[in-house]
Amino acid sequence: MSRFVVTCIFFLLFVSATACSASSNRHPSDMNLTFNWNTGSLPPQYHYSYTITIQPDGNGSLDYQPGYEPDEATRWQTEFSLTGKQMDALYGYLIENDLLRTTWNLGEPLLGGSGTSLVVTADGKEYTVPSISELQPDDRKLMEAAIDTIKNLLPQSIWDELDARQEAYEAGFEE
Repeated sequence: MSRFVVTCIFFLLFVSATACSASSNRHPSDMNLTFNWNTGSLPPQYHYSYTITIQPDGNGSLDYQPGYEPDEATRWQTEFSLTGKQMDALYGYLIENDLLRTTWNLGEPLLGGSGTSLVVTADGKEYTVPSISELQPDDRKLMEAAIDTIKNLLPQSIWDELDARQEAYEAGFEE
């Protein structure tokens, strides 16, 4: 073979390989995520929960509820938006950390600890991660890191507002 032909073959192989690897971390068009978190067993004035939802188009919302009982007067919902690159990075993170699986190592439940749930849909499949309070230590650490990754996708101003609302709820709580 001529040197030109060999060079062309290597070039085409290189282009094929990089195209495949670049697209492997692209998020599927149906990818969505719902993450729930709650404080666990605490007195009512200190208890709160929130849900982060991210749609396939990158639009998301955070729904915060202080206390144990649903109350529209104290409920707060806000929206945010993720870029395509952020969605790709999130999907890559989920894949690289083996979070899109159906089998989890369950341990002795942590009574009274924070509760979570994570449901991700990707490529037509739904993946559910049990609560961190039910996972064995290795999977718990993996999920705690994933929680931080998900939370860090939202602007800091949202977390500042959530903290301010919780402080106000605690200060105004009447038993």
